[in-house]
Amino acid sequence: MPPAAKKSARPSGRALRERWGDPVFLAEALPAIEHMLRTRQFHAADLRGMAMATPNAIPPLQQQNLYNAQLTEVDLSYCHVATSIASSNFVRVQFDHGWLEQAYAKSSTFTDCSFVSAKVGFVADDAVFTSCNFQSSKFVSHWWSGGALRARFVNCDFSNAHLRRVAFRASRFEGCTFDGCLFDECDIRGTRFDGAEPVFRDCMVLTASSPSSSH
Repeated sequence: MPPAAKKSARPSGRALRERWGDPVFLAEALPAIEHMLRTRQFHAADLRGMAMATPNAIPPLQQQNLYNAQLTEVDLSYCHVATSIASSNFVRVQFDHGWLEQAYAKSSTFTDCSFVSAKVGFVADDAVFTSCNFQSSKFVSHWWSGGALRARFVNCDFSNAHLRRVAFRASRFEGCTFDGCLFDECDIRGTRFDGAEPVFRDCMVLTASSPSSSH
């Protein structure tokens, strides 16, 4: 199994990505990763800087996905993932500073996961996010190609996040934090906010909201 991330060491994002071209690192890491891909079980793995299903991914990972997988305490900081992560269960997984490039996350669950300063472009219809940290993240999407329809966000932190052109139709935000968060040109028709509300700019009409909503 890839060695656990050393919390005391703080290599740059570039260094974490470049190590995937190091034959010594790959000789140690790949057998464990291939085993995890076969079993769909990822636990306590250091996958920082990994690219999957992208042009810059190493050959063994160019055609792989995280569909129907269980990931627990996995560090995917600075990752670049552009494949299916649908019907999977993510527990205490870090995507900090990563790029989810239209990753298909339908019906997945995310618990205690971190997306700090990440670039998020996934399709997360019917997904559930519980106690996740989206601080300073940037959601990049288009109404016709990405979003989170009927998704549920519970006790998540969206402080200073920028959500642009994301479809959140019929989704629910329960007890979330939105300090400095901006929903920019998003489709939030049918979305419900229980508790605090973010700032809305040129959004589609909000048709279901908490009683305190003025929209």
